[in-house]
Amino acid sequence: MTSLNNQYSARKFSPTKANNPCPICDDIKGKCRIASDNQDFVLCMTHPSDVGLPDWKYLGETNGSYFAGKYVRKRAESESDRQERRDRNLRLRLAQQTAKRDGLAKLPDAAQRDRLYQGYLQKLDLDSLDKADLVSRGLSELEIEYLGTKSTNSGYILPIKNPLGQILGFQIRLRDADSGRYRWHKPFGLSAQQQNGELPLAFHGDLQVDCQRVVLVEGTGVKPYLAAKLRGCVAIGASGGQFVASKETLQSYFDAIGAKPKLTRLEYAIDAGDIANPSVMRRHEKNLDFLTELDFAVDVLWWGQFAKTDDDIDELSGDAAIQLLTVEQFFQIANYQPKPKFSPFQWLKDKLFPKKTTKGFTNKVDRSPQSVFPQFEYESGARLATWRDSLLTHKHVLDASATGTGKSYDAGRLRPEMFDGVERIIYISNDSRNVTTATLQDWAILPARHNGLVSKSGKLRRAKAGDELMTMANCSRTGAISALRDKAISDTKIICETCPLLNACRGSSGDGFGFRHQRAIAFNSKILRSHPASLPSPNEFDYSKTLLVWEEVSESLTTMRQVSVGRDDVDRAIAVISRSSLVHKQQIIDVLNKLHGLLGDKSYHGLDFHGIKSAIPEVIDTALLADLLKPDLSILDTVDGVADSEFENVKGRDKRELARVNSLLKQMTTLNSHEIEKRIDHEVLKQWLVEFLDILSGVISHGDLHIQYERLTVSLLDERLRDIALRSMANLYLDATIDVRDLEMRLNASVHRIKQSGALVMPEILQVHNLGRLGLQRSDAQSAKVEAIINHLLNLDPTTRVIDFKKFAKSDAHGFWFRDSRGSNDFKDARTFVIVGTPCANIAMLRADYVAMSGLHPVEKDPAFAAFVDRHILATVQQCFGRKAGDRFRNGDKIYFLSDFDLGDLPHTLIKSGDITPAAMSNLELLQFKVAQVISSVTDGGFDLLNASQRQLCHYFDISRGVLLHHWDWINSLLDNLYNQLIHCFNENLMTLSDSQDLAIVDLWVGATELFLNEDIPIKESLVGIFEFFAEHIPTYLHSHVLARLSNHARQKLFSSLVLLAL
Repeated sequence: MTSLNNQYSARKFSPTKANNPCPICDDIKGKCRIASDNQDFVLCMTHPSDVGLPDWKYLGETNGSYFAGKYVRKRAESESDRQERRDRNLRLRLAQQTAKRDGLAKLPDAAQRDRLYQGYLQKLDLDSLDKADLVSRGLSELEIEYLGTKSTNSGYILPIKNPLGQILGFQIRLRDADSGRYRWHKPFGLSAQQQNGELPLAFHGDLQVDCQRVVLVEGTGVKPYLAAKLRGCVAIGASGGQFVASKETLQSYFDAIGAKPKLTRLEYAIDAGDIANPSVMRRHEKNLDFLTELDFAVDVLWWGQFAKTDDDIDELSGDAAIQLLTVEQFFQIANYQPKPKFSPFQWLKDKLFPKKTTKGFTNKVDRSPQSVFPQFEYESGARLATWRDSLLTHKHVLDASATGTGKSYDAGRLRPEMFDGVERIIYISNDSRNVTTATLQDWAILPARHNGLVSKSGKLRRAKAGDELMTMANCSRTGAISALRDKAISDTKIICETCPLLNACRGSSGDGFGFRHQRAIAFNSKILRSHPASLPSPNEFDYSKTLLVWEEVSESLTTMRQVSVGRDDVDRAIAVISRSSLVHKQQIIDVLNKLHGLLGDKSYHGLDFHGIKSAIPEVIDTALLADLLKPDLSILDTVDGVADSEFENVKGRDKRELARVNSLLKQMTTLNSHEIEKRIDHEVLKQWLVEFLDILSGVISHGDLHIQYERLTVSLLDERLRDIALRSMANLYLDATIDVRDLEMRLNASVHRIKQSGALVMPEILQVHNLGRLGLQRSDAQSAKVEAIINHLLNLDPTTRVIDFKKFAKSDAHGFWFRDSRGSNDFKDARTFVIVGTPCANIAMLRADYVAMSGLHPVEKDPAFAAFVDRHILATVQQCFGRKAGDRFRNGDKIYFLSDFDLGDLPHTLIKSGDITPAAMSNLELLQFKVAQVISSVTDGGFDLLNASQRQLCHYFDISRGVLLHHWDWINSLLDNLYNQLIHCFNENLMTLSDSQDLAIVDLWVGATELFLNEDIPIKESLVGIFEFFAEHIPTYLHSHVLARLSNHARQKLFSSLVLLAL
């Protein structure tokens, strides 16, 4: 059977509140209720009898313990009726409050009550039954007499006294506890309420000079007396434990006994079984919150009183073990979740004082330090001997000594005679033409084919069309060879062998030839430097007596090649296959048509292997397809001439004429480089389809696929450089930052790791972490702040140099990530080195490299791949830092690293962009700076603003807490409006004012506010003026109009003043 109370439960009716007031009496405190599914049905507790509203029909009173009037709306309330009702209810509430104040004022004060109650007690005695109950609770006859306990008809009373010993009232302990144990006793018909409207609190104990402890307990009878006796300090008891119902009284007791937050700790007693009762726990939470607001340290007394059958504090023996718990510990024991505390300004605190977050990438990885891997350390000065000894017993040696310790310099000192069986040493670098290390500059360079070289910033670079050449081309067919390689064809012999300058190229050098001659000369040297791509094939050159020195091996020893495929390549493959006699050609064509559609993918990151595989699950046999698609390079051999046999039958003049004809014929039938390139482009089929299908089917495991920007990239394992390393006599790898695991995976061989001992001398690293990742995608605001920092540092130090991505380079002071950030000495003279951005290579490229080495396709958030990427970025950053480390370091050098990438254990200091120059501050930082200045001015005056409670804050600024609470709404709205204007430069779309009086008010107070906020006056006076202007003179609905016309300076002053009340 449903109870009468259940029909008015919170599930069916919502209590009234500020945003949903009672439409009958305007109550917002939750006394009245509104039907959850029908806003026109109201239970009004203020008016249980018909109040006579014309728009509402009165249905009578409710049944059960919830006593209210039932009302249902008859018609919609007009605006005039609503305003009239609100005015009437307001007048009624004011009248009720006045009557309540008048009634309380007529009550006797503490002294008058004490006189009345003292005379009353003299007329009463204590009977034996009640005395026995007190004795059973552990009181002696002397204590019973001291407490002044007396009997009444229904039980006994014990005077409730204040710290001055004045009797304020009584509670009666009933002999019959069927309907509760305690009741308020009201002799002479006096209310238990005091003149302040609060119920009295019971005080027990002796006053002390320094009140160091106070115990707070539930109840006003014997319990607080026994608690004071047990704890050896004063005790205060509240009826029902409702301290929050007597806040003013409790504060007056604290003042009377000299209890102060910095001196006194409060002990809060919990009754047995309280933690099992949610409503009691809510009462404890409110009490503890109130005590915390008063700034007292609170200890919760705990002796294991879980169950109702356990002892209360007045039942404990003197030797009971009592723990002192923090409030948080108590709530944990009680398994109680406190309600979130209301903080109207929390949004602002979160923005101005944000909690620190983990810097770096969201998907962070756990780094395994390389120190866990075996390595041999050698002393400074013993490097050459260590290299020689290590290479005697190990084919692959990695010297991971820190950057700046001279590894490249010492590599330039190596000579073949230092090693048994070594006839030649080749130093391999990605920028072998432009080595800056003195000991390497006299090593012969192994030339590469080029169309000419130009000088840029003192370095030789490949020429582009229209460039003024510094070095003429050494091969006229460089473009044709590149065109063939773009078709994924590595055998380019036919291009060279059909060149009319072949013989000249072998024996001399000139404009457009000489590549072969230059290489032949270079190989006469026993010490060479070479680009990795210029190394001869291991099938054409014997490396068995050659020592290879790999500079920055993570960059120079690559094991991947890539083929780029577009829609034209797919169409050509379809055309060739459709004309073939392959039995399963339609199956292949269907796959190619699917691929053609996938190339239109517009997603930001494109499609990876898994995405392509899910769209094309077919497995194709490519055994016959490979022969069909094999390129016919004979079309490039167009040279015609007189047969050699024809020269055998002629002599003299005829033979010379035949030779002239032969030369002319060859000249006429030989294609020039541009013609060869065109023929390759139009007639040679790109080699990609077999590999693409084999990767999809799993036949090729060390290969990856990716589609982006309407191109398919086929990535394959390229074993050329690995084979060269494996066929050489020995390999010395120089790289301070590569992880030995990655190198071993690249070589598919074990590597011996060595390192010079000792700490690396480094400049101070200042990491600007608040500008984000600063990758290739940057906002205009980010770019502006970076530029402001660079310009500021350049003004301070003209030697300042910068590393950034190429697209952001704006001057000769800039170097580029990946080109200049490794193995370069170009920055050694810079006293200030600015490193901008997180140098993460293209993720698709890194994934392809990972697959080519490991044979594993990473899935989303794959931890092994994430660690691989993280190692790659960290290594690149460390290499860049190394441009100023070791022998390149001078005292006073500084590195500024502009990125939020996690530097881990690298010594560094976190700073913000605004710490370098105000021009690099964000709007938020600028606002935080202004607020910090105001806070500092208050703190310097001796007031700890940041750690002050709201009560202390109000006291300092001479604002009553009630006034502050009353004005919270307009303060919060004003701060929100100002924040949006100052941070986001966002102004409200304000309605145009048409009323002349409103316009006059705005004009007047904009001027007055502007003048006032420009005055240099103490913050207290500023707040007084702000309150006067915005609370008393400027109507709330005109606040936004006034703000919109204030200067930025005035807005900042207004914000930084008001924000102090929100801390």
